[in-house]
Amino acid sequence: MNRYYKQTSVPADTTRLTVQIDVPYDSDIMNYGEVTKRTVKDYINNNEFSVILENGPNTNYEFKGE
Repeated sequence: MNRYYKQTSVPADTTRLTVQIDVPYDSDIMNYGEVTKRTVKDYINNNEFSVILENGPNTNYEFKGE
């Protein structure tokens, strides 16, 4: 079992956030975890992302950067 997927349920006092970013293909990003982490952090630090909040059937909020 993959160590990143051991816990599939979210405890009652926790909110799970999933980050999805689109980056240009680079084999190092795919093969090396440290490069992947650095890439994600760089995108977040540079506000190169948007947030879509969905909390129920009628809620859709989009936030782009600051």
